[in-house]
Amino acid sequence: MRTSTKHRTLPDLRATASAPQAKLGRGMTMIRALFFIAALLAPAHAFGASIPKIGCPMDGQMGPLAAPRNGTMRLASADGAGLAYFYNRDGFGVLGPRGWHCQSLYGSNGTSIYLTPKRISNKQWFSAKGIQGPMIQISVDYGETSGRFAAARVIARVFPQERKFVEEVIAEKIEPAADFPLGPALGDRLTRKSASMVEYETPPGVAGLGTLTRFAPSDAAVTGVVILLDVDHDILQLAMQLPPDLQKHAPAILREVEASISGSR
Repeated sequence: MRTSTKHRTLPDLRATASAPQAKLGRGMTMIRALFFIAALLAPAHAFGASIPKIGCPMDGQMGPLAAPRNGTMRLASADGAGLAYFYNRDGFGVLGPRGWHCQSLYGSNGTSIYLTPKRISNKQWFSAKGIQGPMIQISVDYGETSGRFAAARVIARVFPQERKFVEEVIAEKIEPAADFPLGPALGDRLTRKSASMVEYETPPGVAGLGTLTRFAPSDAAVTGVVILLDVDHDILQLAMQLPPDLQKHAPAILREVEASISGSR
């Protein structure tokens, strides 16, 4: 039987690179935590474009947590014009348009960062109705905690090699089997980059990977990537709805997420 754990605070790799192994939430070692953060901090290089680095406040299972300090960082490429890097105190982050607002949510199920052009109230963030775009969402659902249900829904769609995990989640009989349809959604346009990475576009009004997020239904497509991170079936998902004048940034945002993960393996 899987058990949920409280929010795990993942250390910043640059401050703890020599830390000894120590047990973290859900039995994860410090080494694995450092691997995870290394993947998601990879945009911070010593060359390339210099961009703002914006700290995001967090809220969730253990209450509000202050945002880390703002600063600057460098990208490996010259794609930084008009972009900033938004991150929470765990070091988890994503590129987004400069001037946007960010909020991070966390719990035993995982952690997420949301970027929006206008500030969103806490009541809206925790509403079951979802958030109306434009928005960027990046999330990790933990496959060994209560996040396994969200992770299994993605795995059922695009990672058939891990179907046994989906079957185990269904066998718990906590959520109905119908909540975990197998195979790609009919409307999704998929590009398989590797066995563990799939880009997608979910068209307007269609159920697919893009609707397995906090986006409220709208007349705009949701694009992004889903990545199977490790043997514990953690799932990273990037989902984007950008306004027409900012669509030019979508490739750079997507590319940084994919490159940071690929470069860590």
